[in-house]
Amino acid sequence: MDNGGPGELLQILRDGQPRTRADLAGTTGLGRAAVSSRLEPLLKLELVVPVSGAPSTGGRPSARLAFNPGAKLVAAADVGATHATVALTDLSGTILVETTERLEISCGPEAVLDWLLTMVKGHLQVLARPTADVIAVGIGLPGPVEHSTGKPTSPPIMPGWDGFDVPAYIQQTLGVPVLVDNDVNLMALGERATRWPNEENMIFLKVATGIGSGVVSGGELQRGAAGVAGDVGHIAVSRGQEFSAAVARVPAWKPLQAHLPSPLNSATAGLRQPLEAMSFRWFVPGIWLLSKRSAKRAATSEKCSTCA
Repeated sequence: MDNGGPGELLQILRDGQPRTRADLAGTTGLGRAAVSSRLEPLLKLELVVPVSGAPSTGGRPSARLAFNPGAKLVAAADVGATHATVALTDLSGTILVETTERLEISCGPEAVLDWLLTMVKGHLQVLARPTADVIAVGIGLPGPVEHSTGKPTSPPIMPGWDGFDVPAYIQQTLGVPVLVDNDVNLMALGERATRWPNEENMIFLKVATGIGSGVVSGGELQRGAAGVAGDVGHIAVSRGQEFSAAVARVPAWKPLQAHLPSPLNSATAGLRQPLEAMSFRWFVPGIWLLSKRSAKRAATSEKCSTCA
């Protein structure tokens, strides 16, 4: 393995299993002195902490070290068409505090992102943690995103968001890495990480205000050339007239999601709240999978006050 720095030791310890310095030396092939020097910054940052000693085989027991997921925080935001959830998690992806509110994506990027930052500040106060403890931010948006820049690309239901530099806006306040992707892509990553880690090929389908999917093929998330892979909600429906008669009064050849009433028709409305309550739990592991490299959405009748 690449044993070039402290990060490699941290990746080994992230499984939560305590290890001695001798264990780490055996795994990496490094000498004890090299292991100790690489552990020093991790111990200083409290990303790694001593735990109870290993069983003694004679003489003084060896000290064991373990990953400390509570050392820092990740801010995760699931922004939908009509609701948004902001949470703070530890470094294992465990949600520590979260807030869901009615929020229209059509309010525009400044209004929505200012609300997000206000929620992060409030959550830090609840946890009595300083802003400096936030080391990364992950944001899911309900539209195509250019993954390399974090900028939305011609999102159909997000007026004012096209080309908006979301990471730069957040970094003006928090100054940490910001990773932005399509929300269903992140849900697909989270679903695979927590439920199907050995599956190389899968599709995650989300049906809410809109319809979207995340596609994993060959073990990799497929975003497509323009970031719209899996955007099935805008597929033209050839049987539009027949389908329309069943669920909605819309013309033929409308996008698929246009054929769904809003809110969902009575046959599926009972499923909407539990499905949306689960979605954020799927979403957070995906946020962390991205953040380590640098929803629950309540069905409520409250009006959005952000851009009222």
